[in-house]
Amino acid sequence: MMIAILHEDTFGKSFLHKILIKLKDGGKIPRCGFRFFHLKAMCNQKTTRMIKGLQILRNRPDGVIIIIDDDRSDGEKRRRELRHIPHDLSIPNILLAFEDEIEELILLSRGINHSGKSSELLRNRENYRKRDLPKYADRLDLNKIQNHPVVDGMISFINKHCTP
Repeated sequence: MMIAILHEDTFGKSFLHKILIKLKDGGKIPRCGFRFFHLKAMCNQKTTRMIKGLQILRNRPDGVIIIIDDDRSDGEKRRRELRHIPHDLSIPNILLAFEDEIEELILLSRGINHSGKSSELLRNRENYRKRDLPKYADRLDLNKIQNHPVVDGMISFINKHCTP
């Protein structure tokens, strides 16, 4: 069983992979293979072709999770991205969007409320750089982030589509 995960953050693969390992180790999701694909620019025809291409892979995924940052657009960016997911896709798929950006999981894990860009708050507080993102995954509190809509969406989708 394999789930394809498409993400737009350059350093998102390692960060998300570490979260998935924590979820497996914590018994939240079954043992499942994951294949990551970096989407350099989500809202374009290349993305549509990439998603359609997943259907013809020799090791075809059992599901596709697409993770984006909504950048506090009140769902507008998410609605634009949905137009690039083929309606005739024969693989179960879900589009999950962070309200702000992936770094909001770090703040949530630490119990920090924020209203601006999560990465800027981290940069101002502790000299955070985007390339440091994977290091922060090791210190995430799974109990605090598992109910976040993106993490909860991943858990539900994986449990439904990745049955051993």
